[in-house]
Amino acid sequence: MKKILFMTAALTWALTGCASAGQEPDITAAEEIRQEGLSPADDGLPEEGKNENTKTENEGLDLPVLTEPPMMKVQYQGEEITCRSGGYEWTSPGEDDEMLTLAACGAHPLDMNFEKIIYLDNTESKAEIKLTFEVLPQTVTARYWDGQYRQKAWAYSEKYTDCPVTETEGGYLLTVPGNKMIVMEIYAVWEKEQYSGNAGYGLAVGPRGVTMFVKAVTDESIKAVFENSTDQEVIYGEDYFLEMKKDGTWQELPYATGGAKGYHDLAYIVLPGKTSECMIDYQWLYGTLEKGEYRLVKNIIMSTDAPPGETVILPEEKVTLTAEFTV
Repeated sequence: MKKILFMTAALTWALTGCASAGQEPDITAAEEIRQEGLSPADDGLPEEGKNENTKTENEGLDLPVLTEPPMMKVQYQGEEITCRSGGYEWTSPGEDDEMLTLAACGAHPLDMNFEKIIYLDNTESKAEIKLTFEVLPQTVTARYWDGQYRQKAWAYSEKYTDCPVTETEGGYLLTVPGNKMIVMEIYAVWEKEQYSGNAGYGLAVGPRGVTMFVKAVTDESIKAVFENSTDQEVIYGEDYFLEMKKDGTWQELPYATGGAKGYHDLAYIVLPGKTSECMIDYQWLYGTLEKGEYRLVKNIIMSTDAPPGETVILPEEKVTLTAEFTV
């Protein structure tokens, strides 16, 4: 008779908590379990994304008994990245054929830092990405959040959209928006004869471009982050304004200064492939913000470097970015 042991890996606690033994963990607990410097898509993975902790059911047969969730490969138009599992519960044979159950949970996908992103063709309104695993799960479900909600899982964890998933040869196809950056959570379930479990994976997907999101809000200031995934420089200044959602529509906030305002005439540059943080002291302009939903509005300029030896800047394009936050 096989014994069953239960062990829980004490990791970063998810906002929604960790499922107990025998329960299906909340999909929002799916997260990247990483040490310092490790990301959901890490270059130091085993060759071909093969799980290091596997056993073979029968010698000479390629029938692996996984002792932890396998890594997930994400493919789009020839590009591929590999993601480690985050929150999971897994039961498999241990020493002396004792059944060992491991459980772990981590941070919400919105609070992850993604070093690898699947970039989509900017011309597509919808796109399909393919998921593959060393051993295919029985079921896969997925959902996503707007990328502007990153770093704010405490406020926006429930503002998700379910993502269509279709089983295909060798994996699963996910249909995602092709015109905006999103953060995804993929939940997979394995039910095999000698092992079983479930796991969540975090993923960022979207077109190349410039995105802005609010990373932190205090009683006096806002910390915004610009991400530039284009091949052009991005320029922004200190000007901005705030809007508040009232009766379902965004309305510009009146200034607490009675209409008077002014900004330092400075320009900040975000190089191609880089990020930049911007601190905005809003209290002098708007006073204390009441509880509610807000969004930051800022203009940026997309510019192209001048040819060698010239100092002019080629034609520029003005773009308006918004990022929601909650007080």
